[in-house]
Amino acid sequence: VGPDFLRPKAPETGAYTDKPLTNLPKAGGETRQNLVLGADVAPEWWKNFESDELNQVIALAIADSPTLEASRATLARAREQIVALGGGLLPQVDLSLEAARSKARGTAGRSGAISNSYSVGPFVNFDTDVFGGIRRSVEQTEALAEFQRYELGAAYLTLTGDVVSQALTIASIR
Repeated sequence: VGPDFLRPKAPETGAYTDKPLTNLPKAGGETRQNLVLGADVAPEWWKNFESDELNQVIALAIADSPTLEASRATLARAREQIVALGGGLLPQVDLSLEAARSKARGTAGRSGAISNSYSVGPFVNFDTDVFGGIRRSVEQTEALAEFQRYELGAAYLTLTGDVVSQALTIASIR
């Protein structure tokens, strides 16, 4: 129950400043740097430094990061939760088989009758979700999974950025 979520419109701005900055000033004897607006940053951006040692350190940091491992596990759990909640929109079918044996109480020294009973039956349940409660739960869980995906990306960028920053600090000290 409730209105459909409508994503708010993004601001109508294309730059952080009044005039877009695409040419950065020269630093020392280096060539002028250029920014390409709207271009994606490579996932392994640190490889632009062309340092095998840095690549090895970052690979080690990524492989041994408990933060990234926890973020991956949280994302996997959120995705599995979507599947589990989505199952509520499907019919539920169950089959039961039951067997019982009973003995009636006898009278005056006589033994009671023994009876066997058997029961077999299918059980079908389907929630029509008239008011959309299950669908809304699935939508909410999908949004949480998307959030977890962004959290994993942020943890990855933070880790790699910190490793590169520390490597540059160590190199400048040397």
